[in-house]
Amino acid sequence: MLTESSLIDLTRKKFQTWVTLDLDQLSQIFDDHCLSFNSEGKIETKEELIKKMSAETCLLKDFNFQNIIARVYGTSAVAQGVGEFVFSKAGETQSANLNFLDVWIKRESGWKLVSTHYSKAV
Repeated sequence: MLTESSLIDLTRKKFQTWVTLDLDQLSQIFDDHCLSFNSEGKIETKEELIKKMSAETCLLKDFNFQNIIARVYGTSAVAQGVGEFVFSKAGETQSANLNFLDVWIKRESGWKLVSTHYSKAV
């Protein structure tokens, strides 16, 4: 059974695999139909995200959660929080405080990320 603490660990693992560019692990974490809604309003599929990461056009360099709340509802779960994220885009390092919301569901193969949303924190 997934606990709130282990959901936070799973969310942290998602970001950490992004930092290390472990694309195989990211592919395992993301559901095949996962959608990502980024802070500029763009919607990307799992395939588009993996392609963007493998091209290294936008790299997550570091992250620091300032607050995170996790809730488990049987076979679905939600992690939401705010943190500081450091990116490298076209060789330029940028930092942003972002709100994030991850929606997870339990599949036969384990917990999968089905939707992830980012917005600029105010």
